[in-house]
Amino acid sequence: MKREENNSGVGFWLALSVIAAALWVALLVSKAAGAVHISWPAALLALFWISAAVMLSGIFVIVGGDKLERLMKQAKKRRRQREMIRTISETMKILTMNGVGGVYGVKREPGESNRHFQKRINAAACELDNSERHRPAPATGAKLDRIAEAHGLARGAGETDAELQERIRQSVFRKLEGAGK
Repeated sequence: MKREENNSGVGFWLALSVIAAALWVALLVSKAAGAVHISWPAALLALFWISAAVMLSGIFVIVGGDKLERLMKQAKKRRRQREMIRTISETMKILTMNGVGGVYGVKREPGESNRHFQKRINAAACELDNSERHRPAPATGAKLDRIAEAHGLARGAGETDAELQERIRQSVFRKLEGAGK
């Protein structure tokens, strides 16, 4: 049969009482030997003030220990939360880079670091941005009319270049859709 532990703290207070009594006896012996220069009534009353001092220090130890334990738990909890947030943040960054990399045609190489992968994505994005910036302007005027004729279209009366460009696009899309069937 297991013996139940008594966690009421009686042993702690008993130990403090023994310490206080030992200190009191040491004070009385020192007074008798003449090493301590206090009056005998003060030495006899020392049992009370030594006990009070020891008990107060015990209370401070208990309260301080409890407070320290709570602070340690809070610090551990904050450390776990920071680790979890960092892990989630890293995962989100990796997922975002993998998604964005595909947009620019960049695939992650096995064992590639996030920093190197991000540099390759940035380079591909800059290259694409520069190529779009330097593409030729859309055709207008007579050149646009020749492109429309090549697609079997003619400019309508009062039709703007933008409207004709849109009709050409729609014609090309219809031809592509018809070719896919």
